[in-house]
Amino acid sequence: MKVASSLVLSSLALALVACADREPPLGGTQSLRVTVLSPADTGSTTARLPDTARDIVFQVTAIDAEGNVDRTFSGSVDVLVFTLGTVDPLAKPVVMQAGQGDGEALLPATYGQTYLWVEDSRADGGRAPTFATGTSPILWYRDPTLEDVSKPGPGQNPLYDSPLEGKQVNVSTSKFGAAGKLVVTGVYATGFTVSDVSCAAGACAGYPYGHAFVYTYSLPRDDAGVGVKVGQTVSYVSGGVSEFNGFTELNFPQTHVATVTPDPALLPAPVPLSSNWLLNVAAMVSLEQWEAGLVSLDNVTVCSLDGDYTRFGQWKVNVGLGCGKPMNVVTAGQVSGFDPAQHVGMPLRRIVGTLRGVNRSSFNVWIVQPRNAADITE
Repeated sequence: MKVASSLVLSSLALALVACADREPPLGGTQSLRVTVLSPADTGSTTARLPDTARDIVFQVTAIDAEGNVDRTFSGSVDVLVFTLGTVDPLAKPVVMQAGQGDGEALLPATYGQTYLWVEDSRADGGRAPTFATGTSPILWYRDPTLEDVSKPGPGQNPLYDSPLEGKQVNVSTSKFGAAGKLVVTGVYATGFTVSDVSCAAGACAGYPYGHAFVYTYSLPRDDAGVGVKVGQTVSYVSGGVSEFNGFTELNFPQTHVATVTPDPALLPAPVPLSSNWLLNVAAMVSLEQWEAGLVSLDNVTVCSLDGDYTRFGQWKVNVGLGCGKPMNVVTAGQVSGFDPAQHVGMPLRRIVGTLRGVNRSSFNVWIVQPRNAADITE
């Protein structure tokens, strides 16, 4: 029985071999080699390229299955740039002849690990694309700051757009170098605000667009489980940049608390909001500069409560333009012991909090979010 079984298996194996098809060997272009000619030094993790080094001169070479130059390849290949987790197209393709082509690309603002991505994905001249790809060596630029995340770029609507929307960022440096710190300015049930401040003059000061809201989905803790508190500094904060109704957020974040013991002296002075900034959409750009930053409202009057208070917990204050053009305040679930219904028609000397914008098309609402009872002065 064992002999018979062996014969059957041997016969089956021979039959399978006899029926096997032999595929033809790979031919034509299999990959693209990208060589950066300028800048000659592409930087490193410890020596980053300057922001001005954006004009990249490079060469693309078609490579066949044997690792040799494929002289039969001619056509146009697309050039893209990888930065912060996504690939974005550049305007000008590279035209290749006899397996080689020269290219030049003016990069947009890129950060950290950056490289050119070249691919043959277009059917030009009637030829079929090979879908071969290649990448350049890494070009090392500086890491992004909070200002890079928040400040709108050329042609963007400042109320709705972030220049890095859809990107994955890791902010670990201050715009102000050794004199700067990333300071937690507000902690809420679903996240916290952080500001890039300069402490060079003794007192720490905040600056336009140097702020962000980190959406943690629940009471924030860092990557070691440390609870995030106002007055702490963080060594980094990372996440995906999104615009939620015009409010810039870092989603699915990670952060690390650098100083566990809060230091109130590190907090920047709240920026007084001007009623003129509410007059029209163009003036609201001044409010956008302080989105997620620490602000104050001085000498206001509490307006009558309306449906916004019932639905969203938003109550309004007259900042000098009447209750028809108010500033909104949200204290529900955050500030205990304060009931706006008991203060309707009454003045408040000061309200401090972080600023949130809700901007959709022609709908523009601005909200100050106090952090605790001390932020409201009657």
